[in-house]
Amino acid sequence: MVTVLLSCTGSQEEWSLTSPGGKVRFTLMLKDSRLVYEVSLEESVHVATVISQSPLGLVRNDADFSKGLAFVKVSLPEQIDETFEMVTGKKRVIHNKARELVLTFRNEQSHLMELIIRCYDDGVAFRYGFPEYDSSYYTIEAELTGFIPASEGKAWMQPYDKVTQWSPAYETYYHNGIPLGTPAPSAEGWSFPALFQTAGVWLLLTEAGVDESYFGAHLSQQAENGLYTIRMPEAAEANETVPQKPSSTLPWHMPWRVIILGNDLADVVESDLVTVLNPPSAVPDISWIRPGRASWSWWSDEASPKNFSALKKFVDLAAAMGWEYSLVDANWDLMEGGNIEQLVQYAGSRNVGIWMWYNSGGAHNSVTERPRDIMNDTEKRREEFRKLAALGVKGVKVDFFQSDKQGIIRQYFDILKDAADNRIMVNFHGCTLPRGWSRTWPNL
Repeated sequence: MVTVLLSCTGSQEEWSLTSPGGKVRFTLMLKDSRLVYEVSLEESVHVATVISQSPLGLVRNDADFSKGLAFVKVSLPEQIDETFEMVTGKKRVIHNKARELVLTFRNEQSHLMELIIRCYDDGVAFRYGFPEYDSSYYTIEAELTGFIPASEGKAWMQPYDKVTQWSPAYETYYHNGIPLGTPAPSAEGWSFPALFQTAGVWLLLTEAGVDESYFGAHLSQQAENGLYTIRMPEAAEANETVPQKPSSTLPWHMPWRVIILGNDLADVVESDLVTVLNPPSAVPDISWIRPGRASWSWWSDEASPKNFSALKKFVDLAAAMGWEYSLVDANWDLMEGGNIEQLVQYAGSRNVGIWMWYNSGGAHNSVTERPRDIMNDTEKRREEFRKLAALGVKGVKVDFFQSDKQGIIRQYFDILKDAADNRIMVNFHGCTLPRGWSRTWPNL
């Protein structure tokens, strides 16, 4: 069974979507003109509700899509069945199999909002969309998406960083096995991903398909009555150089809200749901993308990138170990005793590729490590990548992003695209969490 209209009364309409194997069910309800949903996991004759009725909705600068909604239409169910290969990740070959349903609603101002739902045998995902066409820019003022685990249980959650010179960077310690509903230790809330065990089921909350049109989300501090809600990036992030709230022309589709489910923790760990929810590769030829191991001098000698002789020793280490690369970290542009061109040439003679470090800032961070003021500037960045490609550099490590605001998410994508255009691989550090971008940009 794919779609069922379970009821239609004066105050409630209801639809459901099941996964290809019938294990997972997503139920959407329009109750008193507001959208809510619930998720259940089905095993033989037993049905376990894992997400109780939880709120949905958006508030746009010109219109409210959290209330006063009326049903317009529902699509025919779509069967998704594709197989693709990854350069890196949990598996080389991934089979993406799901069912998708698109429902359209009209608000009190007669504007349209879609809810796109996908059911997999290891979880569900849903996203909002505005299908109308308009070249004007619209702004999301609030996202009301919530998640209510269905019963008492435990949570494994990471506090979202306070804004400092060095953060947010997803480097705080997880709080392990805490009771469901425990408030975060500070107003910044909790990070994605968040792991729960409830009703004998493991579930992971996260997001996928985040792109230049939206922010990277996290969870609010309070979870009253077990309701975890979406929180935007902190206003002070990125030195307040980019807006907190996202804006876009129409049509506009938001990131996937993802709930991975399983009876065993292994089901969560082994899931590829975050990967499959991203667009296919944007890089036609991936023959030049070769993941590998690297020697790295910074871990034991932070001054080493400024010392040509010290860096040569780590190139020699990589060669002796049969490793593919050597990473040259921050401040290499202050190198003494030689230069980066000589180092790349020397490494090439030993069959070792070089990766080079860059500061992502820009005004959005005040970290002085260098080179900086390149990766944030379109023309300088593209020129730098052209130079690196001509020199034979294999990859870059870009650091200190310290924000999930839309403007910084856009910078990630700009770096990935410009690097791919020049056959440069990318490692992000001091950065956001994995959201499946390696499917679209396999050079990551």
